[in-house]
Amino acid sequence: MAFLPNYDLLYKRDQFSVWLCCFVAWSVLAYIILKLPVKFGDLKKDEDLDFRNRLVSIVHGVLGVILSFIRVQSEFEFGEPNTSLEILICLMSSAYFTYDLLFCAILGLYDSSLIIHHGGCLMAYAGVLYTGKGGSEAVLVLYLFEISNPFLH
Repeated sequence: MAFLPNYDLLYKRDQFSVWLCCFVAWSVLAYIILKLPVKFGDLKKDEDLDFRNRLVSIVHGVLGVILSFIRVQSEFEFGEPNTSLEILICLMSSAYFTYDLLFCAILGLYDSSLIIHHGGCLMAYAGVLYTGKGGSEAVLVLYLFEISNPFLH
């Protein structure tokens, strides 16, 4: 991939490095948003934290839609080996779900549905990355879920 010239995402070692960079990036983005000296309406402290965390979620959603749209536009066969773009999307999203799960747990913003959803997503991405197949299916699901997500809120 031209934007990751020093990484070969077919190797697990490089996948972990990219995942770790994504995890740090999500965490830094959250830290920046948490430290913004802006008051969002008349929210209580936990509501403000939840709102700020949703801003990070929106960034993930937009980035996920853009990257998965790029992949969905090209021809693919289900069950084929993962492409570098599919691997990158899975790494980026799994890093986001890991960050969000930890962030919500630390700040007490989680409930059972979040744990089930994030846990299921992490297991699916782990399966895709471990087997080296199913990336096109995972990216298609991410695209469909993220594109419909605004209608849920």
